[in-house]
Amino acid sequence: MAIIEFTGFVQEVKNEKKMTVSEGHRKKDNNGDYYTAARTYRTIKPGYDSGILFNDFKKDDMVKVTGREITETWTYEGKDYKDLVVQADSVEIAEPRAKQENSAPQQEDPWAKKTIPADLESPF
Repeated sequence: MAIIEFTGFVQEVKNEKKMTVSEGHRKKDNNGDYYTAARTYRTIKPGYDSGILFNDFKKDDMVKVTGREITETWTYEGKDYKDLVVQADSVEIAEPRAKQENSAPQQEDPWAKKTIPADLESPF
């Protein structure tokens, strides 16, 4: 089983022990703008002994998921199906990227124009 960590959006909370999350994959176009090129949909279930319940999450919440990725296979009416499942060790609300950047301490720009006091100006 692969260990995975990703951020995505809740699509559906099916019950307290099962929800669907989509992870967008963004690319840059020729103009330098980003667009969503594809999405990966995963079913999230609580990992063994994790005690996670999904009652507090709702559609469109941004969540950070950490766990083990597996593929579940089943047959229904003679047809085989597969589902990408993450057995979650942790699921938490994720802060939007812009909010994370704004919460970082602001550092002084070393290349910013500085004002030189008159008594220190060069005579040249």
